[in-house]
Amino acid sequence: MKKIICLAVVATCIFCLFSCGSKFDPNYEYDGHSLVGIWCEEDYSPSEYYTYEFTAENTMILRYYHYGILFDTSVGSLTIGKNVFTVTYENYDGSKTYVENKFCITEDGELVMVYLDASNEMEEVEMVLVPCNIDFVEDNSAVIGTWEDTERPGEFWTFNKDYTGSIFGNGYTYKFYYSVNDDSIFIANEFIEGALNDLIEYEFSVKGDKLSIGTTINGTSIKFTFERK
Repeated sequence: MKKIICLAVVATCIFCLFSCGSKFDPNYEYDGHSLVGIWCEEDYSPSEYYTYEFTAENTMILRYYHYGILFDTSVGSLTIGKNVFTVTYENYDGSKTYVENKFCITEDGELVMVYLDASNEMEEVEMVLVPCNIDFVEDNSAVIGTWEDTERPGEFWTFNKDYTGSIFGNGYTYKFYYSVNDDSIFIANEFIEGALNDLIEYEFSVKGDKLSIGTTINGTSIKFTFERK
């Protein structure tokens, strides 16, 4: 799961493509500070989105989220010229991957990035990002606490305030991450430290000291009922 997310590869999947009306200014000269911050697509999909963080310590952090849950992070060293930045990722085998993008920041405060299409090295593709203000997850206070499975006495689910949780019983503990949106709760189990299984969406309701969570997987209905402890 902890793989390097290369901008040049990810670009083909998530970058906004513009067939005309380029916003890139080839005469732009970087002022040395306005790139710092977290950027994202303006019309992102909450089911799957990325954020791009440029730090004052010359790193670029690419994060991948799925329904508000952080699934992967890649950190690269950053070199910035007057209108070009280069991100260097170190691979597991000790080799390095270099990703170069032309960029400018518009008068409207948008970050315009231009890269070469990975499938056609002659074609430049443009992406426009805005300062990131994503707040997908909703108030989780209704589920915070420890709940005992009514059909499996001795098995407990704990939902923490920081959107982490655990399932534990007699001699076992499983960690998970979750997010809440409307009447759905999204849960991803951790199977190796820092690596998550696929996320599952459940419908949930809380009535007094009772919590119900249910979903359907491959035509099979799955339901859990809990009592608050």
